[in-house]
Amino acid sequence: RFVTMALHALGHLPFTEPFPHLRLHGLLIKDGFKMSKSRGNVVNPDEYVSLYGADNLRMYLLFCGPWEEGGDFSDKGMVGMERFTSRVWSLVTGNHQPGAGGVDLRMIDRTIKKVQESIVRLKFNIAISGLMELTRWAAREKPSMSAEEWQRTARTVVLILAPFAPYLAEELWSRLGGDYSVHFQVWPSYDERALYEDTFNLVVQINGKVRDVRTAPTGIGQVEAEKIALASEKVNRYLNGRRPRGIIYIADKLINLLV
Repeated sequence: RFVTMALHALGHLPFTEPFPHLRLHGLLIKDGFKMSKSRGNVVNPDEYVSLYGADNLRMYLLFCGPWEEGGDFSDKGMVGMERFTSRVWSLVTGNHQPGAGGVDLRMIDRTIKKVQESIVRLKFNIAISGLMELTRWAAREKPSMSAEEWQRTARTVVLILAPFAPYLAEELWSRLGGDYSVHFQVWPSYDERALYEDTFNLVVQINGKVRDVRTAPTGIGQVEAEKIALASEKVNRYLNGRRPRGIIYIADKLINLLV
């Protein structure tokens, strides 16, 4: 940056910054303090690679906090990440007995979009969180999936995993019978139509306090949301015969009854 600014000051460059955006990574905290040699809390990455593997260390560093803020490094967190990657291994390599099929696969499309957008915004912790959600969903739905549904699910999990755990993803891709290297594959695409939710969880509040959560059709207006809220036994118990004197409605999110 100094060289660019100096050349600009001398009239050799029309701009002052060498790049359009500057994003600095955050600092790692260990035992409540910033890592430093004077405190003796510096972590030797080679030791953790030997204990947990490079993929687990890489994923934990990306997951332990926002990229631009840093996070708190802990051995407990490393153990948790190792458990997660072990679950991914068992999920993908485990035997699959084809089920009846007909599983709603929209979770795959939503996760691809979430991870893709999070990577672009350097929100790696959110991307990995989305991968974890997809893995839990896949483990739950695996027995019901047909062979084709499971193949798409497993391949998507591995493709999304590849930027964060390259060695593990490469081995899993090979075991799935994938062509060449996972890192030369096209990033999975998602169907925009699959992102639309037919229903949503309507949070019902009374004077700002959550009293119930109801399932409601997406896109309803305030009148319909009020009817759904007032049909709740929990809500009526708190209202105790009183009628709302005001209503605050946030579309497809919540309704707050003021009494």
